[in-house]
Amino acid sequence: MTQGNPGYGPPPGQQPGGYGAPQPGGYQPSQSGGYGGPQPGGYGAPPSNPYGGGAGSQSFGVVGAAIAVVGAALVVVAFTALNWFKGNGSSKVSDIHKVLDGAPSNTVSGLANAYFSWLGWVLLALAAILAIAANASSPASGALRGVGVVVGLGAAVLTLFAIKLSSGGPDLTAYLKDGRVGFYATLAGFVLIAVGAAIGPRRV
Repeated sequence: MTQGNPGYGPPPGQQPGGYGAPQPGGYQPSQSGGYGGPQPGGYGAPPSNPYGGGAGSQSFGVVGAAIAVVGAALVVVAFTALNWFKGNGSSKVSDIHKVLDGAPSNTVSGLANAYFSWLGWVLLALAAILAIAANASSPASGALRGVGVVVGLGAAVLTLFAIKLSSGGPDLTAYLKDGRVGFYATLAGFVLIAVGAAIGPRRV
């Protein structure tokens, strides 16, 4: 019987291949790639967004908001400083309100009476607020864009019909022919507010 490596012991010159010793050619868990270490892009690392967005994929829509502000400013000027009808006298919104308020109620259009006393201002405030909110970076901006467009264009339509001051008498076409810059500036302003709401937040 020759002398050698009896039994199941390791060959001479090699360390026992237990769990505590490195084994040539065997599995070597590394410090960086093992289950216990940090793994770039692995389960232990925060997920990266390949689209570059996430929560910051939208930012405040400066362009849309600026257009809406310009439209709102145009309506404010039309409501306070511009004439709405041809003629030698003043026909600002406040003057029209006084005339309608002093006329017999059965001769005045209900829409015109409400518009030139309070409804016009309410429509302006509502349309402007919705347009600004529609350009904010929020989950509700998509729905607010649609509502803002509807309110802005709806305000323009109400302005169009509110210029007919009497409940009878001349039709709408006659009033439109006598319309001046205040009326048309208001129409343009509400349309701009609707456009600003439609643009919405900026994509980044």
